[in-house]
Amino acid sequence: MSQVLNEFVSLESFGFMQDGSLLGYRLKDIEPELRCLIPRLDPSYVFEKDALSIMSAWFEIGSGEPLFISGPHGSGKTSFVNQYCARVNAPVISITARARLDRTDLIGGYVIDKDKSMRFADGPLTRAWRHGCVFLVNEMSAVGQ
Repeated sequence: MSQVLNEFVSLESFGFMQDGSLLGYRLKDIEPELRCLIPRLDPSYVFEKDALSIMSAWFEIGSGEPLFISGPHGSGKTSFVNQYCARVNAPVISITARARLDRTDLIGGYVIDKDKSMRFADGPLTRAWRHGCVFLVNEMSAVGQ
């Protein structure tokens, strides 16, 4: 993804009536084929201020480091990430982990084309990395069980 964090998103977009803004992406800078990966905005979603502060710090200065969000099943971890990304125009590629998750499920592998030639087909992690998308793994605790 060639875009950089270059758009200021008002805190009002997150439901806070105070001055301030967070960095996001300018929609016009996002490759057209990636725009469909920006989550649909739910205007009724309510953000918790401390969680928003942590997420925005990671998003703006995390240097590509992973962020682990934990909590009970159904507590809103995935919707929180998706709604944050919807407001800052960040495309998201997500998977649900499972016990027999294999590295090729993440990075991809070689496939045979119609003309019988081999080519590498990106998996979701590789695609997210190549294009600068947020890579979201749900149910990470299921891996290796």
